[in-house]
Amino acid sequence: MKNRIIILITAIMLFSVIGPVFTGQVEADQLTELQNNTNLTDKELLEFNVEDVIDDKELINDINDVNLDLTEQEVKELEEKILNLDSNELLLDEESLAYRDTINPDIDVQALIRDEEEINTESFENESAEVEGQVGAVVVRGLISAVSFLLKKANKPLKATWHLAERMHERGVSPVQVFNAVTKGKKYYDPKYESTVYYYKGVAVAKKGNSLTTTYKSEKPKSRWK
Repeated sequence: MKNRIIILITAIMLFSVIGPVFTGQVEADQLTELQNNTNLTDKELLEFNVEDVIDDKELINDINDVNLDLTEQEVKELEEKILNLDSNELLLDEESLAYRDTINPDIDVQALIRDEEEINTESFENESAEVEGQVGAVVVRGLISAVSFLLKKANKPLKATWHLAERMHERGVSPVQVFNAVTKGKKYYDPKYESTVYYYKGVAVAKKGNSLTTTYKSEKPKSRWK
């Protein structure tokens, strides 16, 4: 049953990218079936620490020892170490991370799913890649971890959502690119999606509340951004 739920939520969140997997409105009960499979409370899951996510003491020490003013080389080294972790070293499973989005007060997951269809239509640079099975899920777990800790070390208290990480994987956006957009990019407001957008060197990262919700590539800032 658990594997069926994981496949269901992944398919729902990817429908606008990989084709008509589902038709019609996504029902709320399809999302509320997700569960927190960790020993963390919902609040702790929303605000997880590095020790909650990674089982690698050496890497945890490396992350904690990095100064707040990260150099480009330090960012790339941390990204590489986190993304090279084995699946058993990533402590939070994909269902719990997807569930985390459903309890996040900053976002409405169903609205994000609907918005992606329009974003795909707008983004001519978007190159979609289907996330298949466990391998895709492991990559997404690593992406969430990498973005979360890079931003934390830069003193940016932002949540990297499951939805963001899936879009990163599909659209070929790396943790370093997300990090650079948030820390170096120009900040806009997108009235169409009522979100803040960070834009840097062809990469846009959207934020609602304190949560990063999606990312995509765009040759230049959208004319509607303010």
